[in-house]
Amino acid sequence: MKKQVFLYLTCLALLATACGESEDRIAPPIGNNIELSDETVAFDESNQTRTIYVDEDLKDWCITAVTTDGNTTSLSEADKEAIRSGEGFEKTFDWLTVAVDGNAIALDAAKNETQEERTFSIDLEADGWVARITGSQTTDKSAIVATPNPVELSFKGDTAAVETGNDTWWVTQVTVEGQTFVPDGLPDDGSRPQDRAIDQSFDWLNVKVDGSTLVLSVAGENHDDDLAFDVTLSNGTSTCTVEGKRLGWPTGYYDGESTIKTTPGSIVFDSQGETVFVETDCQNWWFTNITVDDESRYLGLALQEDKDKLTNERQYKRTFDWLTVEVVSNGLKLTAAPNTDGYGHTFEIEIFNYYQTGYIKGMQRAQ
Repeated sequence: MKKQVFLYLTCLALLATACGESEDRIAPPIGNNIELSDETVAFDESNQTRTIYVDEDLKDWCITAVTTDGNTTSLSEADKEAIRSGEGFEKTFDWLTVAVDGNAIALDAAKNETQEERTFSIDLEADGWVARITGSQTTDKSAIVATPNPVELSFKGDTAAVETGNDTWWVTQVTVEGQTFVPDGLPDDGSRPQDRAIDQSFDWLNVKVDGSTLVLSVAGENHDDDLAFDVTLSNGTSTCTVEGKRLGWPTGYYDGESTIKTTPGSIVFDSQGETVFVETDCQNWWFTNITVDDESRYLGLALQEDKDKLTNERQYKRTFDWLTVEVVSNGLKLTAAPNTDGYGHTFEIEIFNYYQTGYIKGMQRAQ
């Protein structure tokens, strides 16, 4: 009987030992268990590089993924093996370059010329043990960010507004078709002039500074070929070059008439709501203005994206209070909602195609 009890206890001990070993194999420890010299990094304008060291005693570790500004890139098996074997590794992920040499992870951040803080993370793994390096990069407060850039202009009078978000800069030079101009009143050393709010023409390009906005417009006559230009801005620390081109006149649209014919050109909507189709006698026009109840709702010359979409795809649909404007091929579908406020409404739509202008005018009766 004593022998049986002894054997039973021995079996229990062996079973417990086996289970413990099995659990270790099945569920190795997971968490920030890889020893690093640092787990957080903060880049700024004066410090754009950092080296982080992995525990020298740790073997067969690798980087599994790098995330920059929410975009995650998983490393290939070949890259992982190169890190594990000590062959070395170097790759750029958007703005962050990651290099591995032995147990050292070198980080090099490109200069942040945006107006947003950047973030990143680096995931590491070693036989079930994991760790994550996280970090951020502050904005370069001296950087000048221009939007849009580059800029496209076309016919005489076409205008583009370039926003910068601050008014610390000034124009140092303007280049048009390879010829460089210096704005009036700029000191010889290129420093900030007393009056930075210029409004000046350089060849066919007019440059105006209005607070934080750079306004560019075509001052000269229309031209057959594309013409290049750029405008350089400076705040004494950083520079920004706004590049652009003036598109040459397209061919095949002009038929000798200065007006786009619209049928009907005048519309009176019923107070109960109504839809009217308007035909035009030309192709590839876009809106230059839509006025509803004496209020301008759309300035097409400032909305290059809408203009391009209209020209290339003939797609546009938008509602302005009671009036819905939709482009159908080369014509328009205008829909008036029921008039429930008891007042009469008016509208005017102006369309353009580089050479000709057309108008659709109308009203909606009150109930």
